[in-house]
Amino acid sequence: MWRLFVLILLFGCATTTFTSYVGDKNIYQGSGGALESVEGVDVWSRGLPNRKFFIVGFIDDSRPKGMTAVNRKKDLALLAKQHGAHGVILTDQNSVLVGYFKNGEINLTSNTASYSGLDTAIYRIETRALAINYED
Repeated sequence: MWRLFVLILLFGCATTTFTSYVGDKNIYQGSGGALESVEGVDVWSRGLPNRKFFIVGFIDDSRPKGMTAVNRKKDLALLAKQHGAHGVILTDQNSVLVGYFKNGEINLTSNTASYSGLDTAIYRIETRALAINYED
């Protein structure tokens, strides 16, 4: 049981951070892509908005692979909305191996030792996105 507690402490927390963009206000326009509305925020993937937009910030998200990934888009959208953004453009997502959980037993005899059990890989999903506002 204590192993599960340690796993949750080390790998179970999701973090989503926003960093403001500082610089010239450059206007961009793409040709469209996959668009999903999440919590009233446009979430773009596989392309760029087909209307004029500018970058207001950067969002980094890190969470365990599995059930917590279900809320990833919602967390990104809510954080962007909190900072006044109209939309989010998903730019990068990676699965990162962070360790292994060993669950088994060591058998000791007079002159040998053996391990039997199951090793489980632990992954985190790292996502990067742009927070944007529309120009028009």
